[in-house]
Amino acid sequence: MLLKYYKERVATFMTNKTNVFWTNSDISYRVNDKDIIQYWGNSTDFNRILDLHNNHFINSNYHKYYMDCGLGNLWGGKSWCGLFITWADIYKYEPD
Repeated sequence: MLLKYYKERVATFMTNKTNVFWTNSDISYRVNDKDIIQYWGNSTDFNRILDLHNNHFINSNYHKYYMDCGLGNLWGGKSWCGLFITWADIYKYEPD
């Protein structure tokens, strides 16, 4: 897996730094305790990812934070995520 290779390669020369790595619910790889994980995925899977790692997280789940959800496109196509997210939805969201 290319992402796993990249993460391991970066770790070899970024030993005294805090790294940020992207993940979603389909990807699992070892990270250092000081690494920060940016989570992109389903909001319902976020707690499962939290249970797998003892790290700091950036929660970027698409169910609550992606403003392009629900509007469709210029040619009448449907939204890629099937939801309509407003600013009120974003401000109301509290991760469990």
